[in-house]
Amino acid sequence: KLGGTGTILGGVSSAAGAQVGAGASAGTLTIGNGLDLSAGATNVWELAANSDSSPGVNFDQISLTGGNLVLGGSSVLAIRFIGGATPPNSDPFWQNTHSWTVIALNGGSNPGNSNFSAISGTNGLPGIFVTSASGGSVVLTYYPVPTITCAPNKTVDCASSFTFDEPTASA
Repeated sequence: KLGGTGTILGGVSSAAGAQVGAGASAGTLTIGNGLDLSAGATNVWELAANSDSSPGVNFDQISLTGGNLVLGGSSVLAIRFIGGATPPNSDPFWQNTHSWTVIALNGGSNPGNSNFSAISGTNGLPGIFVTSASGGSVVLTYYPVPTITCAPNKTVDCASSFTFDEPTASA
């Protein structure tokens, strides 16, 4: 596993089964000349606190300061909950949508809006984790399970299909 904090001046190209991770717990790893995980490598990403602020302290972040980002292929983002972070549960933090910049472009580029092909470490957890390219950076977003509340004395037929109007404020 390639990991830790600090700066790698050159590029990083990892083979199938290899792992790259920032920090010894949550941390920032800076890569100066490209990152290629497309051959089946894994970015081990750690959430150390139920927070979506302070990258490098509350969650891992790779900072790409030069070169190209290449994911896709069979690259994987492996999510780990460490320290004070809890997997999604009834904690109020997990009742809302949250996003973390997993790979930040700070001079590097993502010419194909490259993204991870899979996410691991979330099986059986409520809610949905997805990754996307945003301005070239790679962002992990968590969406909680939606809550549907029925009016008193009403039932829901699970075989029915539903459409929902936009939410409106009520007094």
